[in-house]
Amino acid sequence: MTFPLKAALLLMAAALSLEAALSAWRGLRLFRLRDTLTNVAMYAGYLAVILFWGQVTYFAYDAVHEYALFDLGMEGPLARLWAPAPWILLAVLEELTFYAFHRASHRCSLLWAAHQAHHSSDRFNLSTALRQSWAPFLATPFWLPLPWLGFDPAMVLWVQGLSLLYQFFLHTELVPSFGPLDGILNSPHHHRAHHGRAERFHDRNFGGWSIVWDRLFGSFTAAQPEAYGIGDAAPAGPLSAELGPWLRLGRDALHAGSLLAAGRAVLGRPGGASNSLTPAPRSLAP
Repeated sequence: MTFPLKAALLLMAAALSLEAALSAWRGLRLFRLRDTLTNVAMYAGYLAVILFWGQVTYFAYDAVHEYALFDLGMEGPLARLWAPAPWILLAVLEELTFYAFHRASHRCSLLWAAHQAHHSSDRFNLSTALRQSWAPFLATPFWLPLPWLGFDPAMVLWVQGLSLLYQFFLHTELVPSFGPLDGILNSPHHHRAHHGRAERFHDRNFGGWSIVWDRLFGSFTAAQPEAYGIGDAAPAGPLSAELGPWLRLGRDALHAGSLLAAGRAVLGRPGGASNSLTPAPRSLAP
């Protein structure tokens, strides 16, 4: 395990402990022990997968980078003009990539089967951020254009990692707002809406560290939810949360009756007539 990952885990553990202490001190009851233990177990499984898949991802990025269109690395012409420029451009494009992947994860049953676990808790605290998918390989193709454009694979992984670390801190009810920065940055205020249970909150606020793409593409809401989750009772444990959607999707595909119907079940919208996945309710027009 690398030093940056160890440092990130220690920072997350400290923040989570502080949030739990503040929650207890203020009598907010933001946590439920069984839910928190499920979240931690899901993250342990995610780490076990990502420690291997991270290496595969790097090799995939490196292979694509061999055919890069431009040199956008730390020693390329853009960096020689202004050293931070490639990093700033990468941060903007990586955020757009995350937005596209996140929105697709709510629209395609194959991706939603992986992402549903993250939305399956009816609590919203820092431990909720630990509900990560055990199928990160579904995300990798979305990021391949970045090394193909010319960004160094290590740069892409660093920006991805920093974005995910930032997103961890979005999962809290203790931070009301970022004030004027809410116009640009994704904040706990905005991300609470993304986890809201009511239909008007679904398909909203897909951003990672920024809320700009949501504002530009019409998926932004400033409203606040009264309850969290996806409608069903929260799964009883990590295996149910992670594997349950995949088992239902596989059953739907097997019983579809034809290859075309199976394709609709796997690639169509969650909760439609072709599959039995818990839907990602859609308040936006297709």
